[in-house]
Amino acid sequence: MLRYEAVGETRVAFAAAHGALLAQASAILKACTLPIIVHDHVRAGVLGTATLLQGEGGPVLLTASHLFDHGVRLGNLLLPTAAGHGLVPLAGALLTRCKGADIALLRLADDRAARALVAGRGMVPALRRRGERHARSRRRKGAVLVSGFPAAMSRFERGWLAARRFTVLTHSTVAQPGACGTDRWFEFGRTAWRDDGAAVHTPELEGMSGAGIWMLETGASAPRLRLGAVQSAYMHGRYLRGHDIGAAADLFAD
Repeated sequence: MLRYEAVGETRVAFAAAHGALLAQASAILKACTLPIIVHDHVRAGVLGTATLLQGEGGPVLLTASHLFDHGVRLGNLLLPTAAGHGLVPLAGALLTRCKGADIALLRLADDRAARALVAGRGMVPALRRRGERHARSRRRKGAVLVSGFPAAMSRFERGWLAARRFTVLTHSTVAQPGACGTDRWFEFGRTAWRDDGAAVHTPELEGMSGAGIWMLETGASAPRLRLGAVQSAYMHGRYLRGHDIGAAADLFAD
């Protein structure tokens, strides 16, 4: 039987002296950021990352559409519960793909599985209403937070899969050639600063596909995060790319 263990988090930024801000903002995402685990009854690994959201009809999972290409079966996919080492199967879930962007939505068909998944977790609304603003908040220009589970920071051994969350504070960068209207581009260098001030090498990002890209706003008390895009691709040392969440608004219509 497969068991899962969360083994902490690595937080980095592409500018020094962001330790306290990065820790505060990352803590907000801990409950709603999940690894999508693929398991063939012999081995297991991290396929991608999903964001648990509160939809009008119940909990939904936002991720990247390309994760389900090439014959990937929902029956081989699992999500971890908030407590212990339990896993929730995605067998029978309803998968809806966005036509204009690399974004997909999953709705759990099994009520027991849905309850097990949300128990002990905090969820954020699926989409914020247009024009909504937070009082006394200001957006850090171009600053975003991306959090997920790189396969390079996971390990499978003797029926246990251990995975470490990776959170990066980055910022917008110039569009690459061939960009489309839904593309959003952000810096992803090979060296970053950990929140304790140490310079570290960044990992490869396979397994981060589907992670939420959150626009960072700061106010008088604590940082606020607004879901802006879904991570889709990257080139190590140059950029990570996401697709704007606005392109997937129709996915949330019940």
